[in-house]
Amino acid sequence: MGTFYADALLAAPQNPERREPVKLLVDTGSTYTWIAAALLRALSVAPTERRRVVTIEGQVAERDAAEVLITLEGRTLHTVCLFGDAGDLDVLGAYTLEGFGLGVDPVQRKLIPALQYGASGRRGTPPARRSTCGPEHKPRRRRAGRIAPSRVEETLARYAGHLAGVYPKGALVVFDASRDPRRSCRSQAGPFDYRVDATGKVEPMRPEQSLGRSKG
Repeated sequence: MGTFYADALLAAPQNPERREPVKLLVDTGSTYTWIAAALLRALSVAPTERRRVVTIEGQVAERDAAEVLITLEGRTLHTVCLFGDAGDLDVLGAYTLEGFGLGVDPVQRKLIPALQYGASGRRGTPPARRSTCGPEHKPRRRRAGRIAPSRVEETLARYAGHLAGVYPKGALVVFDASRDPRRSCRSQAGPFDYRVDATGKVEPMRPEQSLGRSKG
């Protein structure tokens, strides 16, 4: 974005009649507005606190801060201003711009009105939500421990290496794929059952197939 300057007027809150014109570099990357400490003291602006900032060189620094009156685009508002040291630029920062509801036009290089966001100002009962308990809506019941059939092979594949290391070669292990495969083992295959052999191969089981062992 091309740099540009904005004309402003500064004054101390306790002495608003005495205003000093300044030319500020518009910098939306700077949180606060920076003004030379000598000018602020000449306007009888006294520091009220110190604030920590990260400089453009990436260094953490502390600067005196105070509230001042600033006039932009014909409007005057209070804003937080940092006392700049020798070598610091006079900058118009994002905090002040947002307070005025102003944004930056990088092409025309000027300040423009900006769209501000906020909570709804309406009072009263919040808008009603669509009921999920009425007769027109039947909540979907979910059985504990079930997993989607589409994820069966993916889930069993996770344990293929474990199975190959536990069961002897050629053994068949039946899992009820409608449940967590780590916790359910049945001797009779069901409609959602799969088998995993010792090599990790996953196959659907036919209902008549049996593991030949009791339910685990």
